[in-house]
Amino acid sequence: MSAEPVRLYALPHLDSAQRTEITVAAGLTISDIVAIAMPAATQEQRAVARVIIGDSIIPHEAWGKVRPKPGVAVIVRLVPESSGLLRSALSITVAVAAMALGQFYVGPILLGAGGLGLTGTALTAATSVATGALGIAGTLLVNSLIPLRQSHNSNNFNLPSYSVQGWKNNANPDAPIPCILGTMRYAAPFAAGPYTEASGDDSYVTGLFNFGYGALSIPTATLRIGDTPLSKYTEVNYELREGYGADAPVTIYPTQVIEEHVSVELSNVHASNFWPDSRFTAADSTECAIDFTFPNGLIAFTEQKVGNTTVNRQGPWGVNFKIEQRLETSSTWTTVQDPMTVSGETQRTFVRTYRWTLPSRGRYEIRITRTNDDWDDWDQSSQTWKIISRSWWSAIRSYRPEYPLNFGKPLALCAVKVKATRQLNGTLDNFNAICSRICLDWDSGTSTWVTRATKNPASLFRYVLQSNAFAYPKADSEIDLVQLQYWHEFCATRGLAYNRVQDYEATLYDVLGDIAAAGRAAPGIDNGKWTVIIDEVKTTVIAHISPRNSWSFSGERPYVRFPDGFRVRFQDETSTFGYTEAERIIPWPGFVGDPQIVEAIDLPGLTDPAQIWIEARRRQYELIYRRDEWTVMMDYESLVCRRGDLVRLSHDVLDRVQVSSRVKMISADHVLLDDVVTMEASTSYAVRFRKLPSSDSAADISVVRRVSTHAGMTDTLYFSDTGDLPAVGDLAFFGVYGSESFEAIVKSIEGAENMTRRVTLIPHAPEIQTLADAEIVPPWDGRVGAEIIVSGSTPAVPIIGTIVSGVDAGPEPPILVYIPVSIGSGGGGTTYFEIDHRLVGAGSWTVALVPVASGGTTINTYSKGDHIEVRARAIGTAVSAYTSTVTHTVAANDPVAQQVTAFTVTQVGSSWRYEFTLNSQPSGTGVRIKYRTGHYTVWSDLTSSFGGVITSSPYDSSTPTIVSATEYSFGAIALDSSGAESGTPIILQVTTS
Repeated sequence: MSAEPVRLYALPHLDSAQRTEITVAAGLTISDIVAIAMPAATQEQRAVARVIIGDSIIPHEAWGKVRPKPGVAVIVRLVPESSGLLRSALSITVAVAAMALGQFYVGPILLGAGGLGLTGTALTAATSVATGALGIAGTLLVNSLIPLRQSHNSNNFNLPSYSVQGWKNNANPDAPIPCILGTMRYAAPFAAGPYTEASGDDSYVTGLFNFGYGALSIPTATLRIGDTPLSKYTEVNYELREGYGADAPVTIYPTQVIEEHVSVELSNVHASNFWPDSRFTAADSTECAIDFTFPNGLIAFTEQKVGNTTVNRQGPWGVNFKIEQRLETSSTWTTVQDPMTVSGETQRTFVRTYRWTLPSRGRYEIRITRTNDDWDDWDQSSQTWKIISRSWWSAIRSYRPEYPLNFGKPLALCAVKVKATRQLNGTLDNFNAICSRICLDWDSGTSTWVTRATKNPASLFRYVLQSNAFAYPKADSEIDLVQLQYWHEFCATRGLAYNRVQDYEATLYDVLGDIAAAGRAAPGIDNGKWTVIIDEVKTTVIAHISPRNSWSFSGERPYVRFPDGFRVRFQDETSTFGYTEAERIIPWPGFVGDPQIVEAIDLPGLTDPAQIWIEARRRQYELIYRRDEWTVMMDYESLVCRRGDLVRLSHDVLDRVQVSSRVKMISADHVLLDDVVTMEASTSYAVRFRKLPSSDSAADISVVRRVSTHAGMTDTLYFSDTGDLPAVGDLAFFGVYGSESFEAIVKSIEGAENMTRRVTLIPHAPEIQTLADAEIVPPWDGRVGAEIIVSGSTPAVPIIGTIVSGVDAGPEPPILVYIPVSIGSGGGGTTYFEIDHRLVGAGSWTVALVPVASGGTTINTYSKGDHIEVRARAIGTAVSAYTSTVTHTVAANDPVAQQVTAFTVTQVGSSWRYEFTLNSQPSGTGVRIKYRTGHYTVWSDLTSSFGGVITSSPYDSSTPTIVSATEYSFGAIALDSSGAESGTPIILQVTTS
């Protein structure tokens, strides 16, 4: 069996953040290993290198003789040649390493802030501002190994593109270009301003939407306006570009269009008495278009006689306008069109567009004059034609021949032109689609990176570093692809995904941090390469830390009362329409009941309700099992550690039984320590050794041996098992078997005073990952709150309103009875009303079941004068009591009909005597008399009347004026008790003498 190789940690440059971690064959000398670590260095440069094994410095003169044992860790480090003491020189390198391998201090570059409008702008640098507040538990997680991210002012939660109020497109000309990571339903911002044009009586809205950096997968079936698929609209044209370099320009929105909404009533009187209305085009325009809106339609009405009947007729009408223009710098007006006639025959609002080419590029003032009269403002009672023609100037559009976008990188775009008339409210501002990022994705089956749609955090991490959205994309050599490949499979196994739209300003490190956190990792730089530190169960111990190689130990454990659970807002990918806003409450492990105290946390990029549950639970387990934080000071021995490494920690502050010492003497069955330990009877103990390179060890850098229990204090430990032996000088960790030291994770390494380093540790706590991976997720339906059905939640007794009955209009008018019913106050919900009715004294009820929205019911089975009774009750999850019974007499309030039975008109000198007879004459009844010069036999042809009600006969009047030898037509019709005309009129003719 081949020997395990030697692990080499090479730090070849004094001013570099690089650290090379490789393995070399066992049996090589130190000189051979230094040559491997520093292949380009001269002999003089290698002479100032230092080699460290364990806590021993190997002298330069021994390099050719010392051969490290298999499995030993060797550190090769360049130090200043002019150093004094060797330890001081090494301390200088420690300070450099602390800056290089600790936290990320360099100000990162903005992910992407290219503004899009009519002209694109370049990427800029910026920093992000985190907003939002966390509770006590959330605050503790901010300082964890994988920090809990606080809320961004992003479209995920605070901007309209993701809001629960609806999907909304915004015009953000100077905002960052969107970058979709993973899969998300997104209401893209406008890539250029939307505009509306008229064709005939219909209006069409055109919009150009920017889904961000390509390439994206945008299935056409997911294109929607609001929640309605685009395919449900009529007269829709669209062009989809998914953001590839070879994409053709869109043709639906081929040039720049600047639309300005105008609200000017075009009035001939205003133009004549003051001045015509004018507006300016945009600068550098080549074409112009204006919209004329007729809010009440455009139509003419007249009355025409057909035989003996007068009918209303309608016809088309036209309005003339004069359009003029002048260059902004000119004082001379030129006529564009005179007249520009708009014709119509409709009472529906419509828009007409007039478009023309300008004489030259520039800014023009456009003037419009209505040359027709303002008929709507006239008294048209004496006119033959009644005209509706009110007109407005509603928009001016300027056109430039250039493409609407000026951006040098491929963008995913969608141009849409849709008929707005009777389909939209005049705007197109809630267009959205489900988009997926296409990028390099690790394929474990072929062990290659392939291009495809992906949600995997590892692939998106690489994409962000190499995408067009980053001002300074990284080469493959600057990314730890091997670690990303491992991380990809780690995420895939656990179903970890990241779905988010990056359309807000943020630092590169923040974006990478959000992506990494979704994959249980954190970003970092190691050996000059971007990589991730994965929070997973670790088995390889990198270092041993005790009071013998550290000092200034301190520990901290917060004592807080945890909430009943976490509340997480997210975009639910499992919802009906996909990625709608939802909220899930994750109770604390072991909590039973309804959570009352709940803290809100953010889990950016998580959209799967199951993943939300598991990752929130993992954070809860983290607070339970990783509450401690320990800090020690170290010198050069900390060089081998980096953030996320597994180490063994021994300290009597943590466990009074633990003792850290060194080996003084060794034999086959026992070992002598340089410090005493205390043992108690009936307790099992063990000792862990960190081997020196001179020991006859196997591959491990540490060995655990069980020892025989001898109660009392002793410095000699007898082994109770078999195994590897330590060497004199080795570190020894003594304690109770199974806890002779603690597993810890390096949380951070910081440079400190006097060239030392401050190392912060947290518990390894592998149960966090084990419990999270074993979580059984409860079913999710997306509903807010639990379904509540309260037994006996009886609806309130309804209210019967005023019952109305009477004769309906028509050739055979029926008697109708309308019974209105409304919901009573209080009680449970009401779905239906049961309305019962019958003749007074009848034995059974007739039942009508009507929805609440109907508000009542109409009955046509009763006759005038019938006495009926009515009752009602409400029906919901239960049934209410009946109302009190209400009685009603059918048609009791109908007007009393009348009929003229006789009518005569006699000339008496210069006056007229009118005489009439009615079949009866109850209070309020009488006749109406009309007349007209000439011979007419139709009541509606008589155009003049006395007005009012004439109740007495005879009735003398000088109206109409008597003209000799002239024929007059007179008519009389009865008026009922309500003042309405009743019965058949009597018409007669009289010729004056």
